[in-house]
Amino acid sequence: MDCFQAMMLGGGGGDRYIPPAVVFDGSNDYLARGADLSSNADSKTFLMSGWFYFTDISTADRRIFQNTGSALHIRVDFTNGKLLINAENAAGTQILVATVDTPVIATGAWTHIAIAIDLANSSNRAVYINNSAASVTWTTYTNDTIDFTVADHVIGATTGGGGKLAAYVADFYLAFGQYLDLSSSANRAKFRSGGRPVYLGADGSKPTGTAPSIFLSGQANAFATNKGTGGGFTTTGTLTDATLRP
Repeated sequence: MDCFQAMMLGGGGGDRYIPPAVVFDGSNDYLARGADLSSNADSKTFLMSGWFYFTDISTADRRIFQNTGSALHIRVDFTNGKLLINAENAAGTQILVATVDTPVIATGAWTHIAIAIDLANSSNRAVYINNSAASVTWTTYTNDTIDFTVADHVIGATTGGGGKLAAYVADFYLAFGQYLDLSSSANRAKFRSGGRPVYLGADGSKPTGTAPSIFLSGQANAFATNKGTGGGFTTTGTLTDATLRP
C-alpha cells in the first residue's frame, strides 16, 4: 500500500487501513465527466459503497451521484435528511424509487453507506448504514434495465452544478452491472469490517474480483483520477484534504 493507505497502530496492532478523505464543501466543489464512462453498459444491477462525514444534509437536495442523458437516469442523494435512490430506463420511465426511512443519517460522524440493487429480483435489494440493514420504502421496483450509458456523470452535485454535497468523502465505489448479496455479513465485510474501512484494492476490484466503473480514493490531488474502469473526472472548485479519516 502507499504510505497514506495504511497507518500503524500502536501496541502491536499491526497495519490498519485508514483511507484519506477529501472535502466537498457544499458550495463550490464537485466532480463531472462530460462523456460516458469507458466500457459502460446498461444493466439491472449496481453496487455502491462509500464513507461519508456529512456536514449538512438538511436542505432540499444534496447529491452524492447522478448521471443524465435526455433525462435523469440514476441518482443517489439526500432530500431533507433522507437518502433517496432513483433510476430510470432509456425511455426516461422511473423503474426504481426508494427512500431510506431509518436509520436517520446524522451529520458530524462517519457513516458507511452500502447499496446493492438487482431489479430482476425484488429479493435482491438492500441498503446498509454502518453495517445495519436500513428500513427502506421501495415505492417503485421494476424488472427493467437502468440507463447507465449517458453523456454526463457527476459526483457531489447535479449535472447543472446544483444540489452540492457537503461532506468529507473516502473510498467512493460505484459498480454498474455488479451485485453482491449484502445480507451476507461476509460480503459486507468486503467493504467494512470491525467498524472500519477495508482496503478495496488499487482499482477497487477486491470485493467482486472486477474493478467498478467508479472508484474514487486517495488524497485531494488524486481523488478525481478514478481508479475504476470508467475514466477520470474534472474537478469544479477545489477539493481539499479532510482533517478526519474514517
